[in-house]
Amino acid sequence: LGDVYKRQPEGPDWTDFQDFRLTSRYHVSRENRVSPYVGGGIGWYRWFTKQDATIRPEYCDGLWAIYGCTLSENVTLSSGAFPHVVAGFNVRLTSSVDFLVEGRHDFGKTDNGLDFAGDQIVIGIRGRLNR
Repeated sequence: LGDVYKRQPEGPDWTDFQDFRLTSRYHVSRENRVSPYVGGGIGWYRWFTKQDATIRPEYCDGLWAIYGCTLSENVTLSSGAFPHVVAGFNVRLTSSVDFLVEGRHDFGKTDNGLDFAGDQIVIGIRGRLNR
C-alpha cells in the first residue's frame, strides 16, 4: 500500500503555445486599393505541456480500479504579458475582403530563461464588416 499515491510520469503527450493579442492599427489611407498601416498593442502568451501520470495501484475517483487510470495535468513552462508593434499593408480584393502582409515585433516575451521575443511575418486574408 506504500505505492498507492506514487505518481509515475510517462513524459509529455504534447506541447502547445497560446498567443493572444489586442492590436490597434492606424491606416494611412483607406481610399486606395493598397492601404499601408502601423500599430501596436499588448498581448499575453503561454507555453505549456500536458503530461500524463499513472497512479499504481489505482485509486481513481474514490474507487479502487483494477486496470488503473491516467491523470492529466498542464505544466506551464513560460507565460506572461508583452507589448508589440506591427506594420504592413492591405490590398483590397473585394469590398469586404483584403489580402494582407504584416510584420510584427514582440518585446519582453521572456520568462523562466526562455525568450520568445522577436520578429514575425504574417500573410493572409482578412474579412471586413462594411458600414
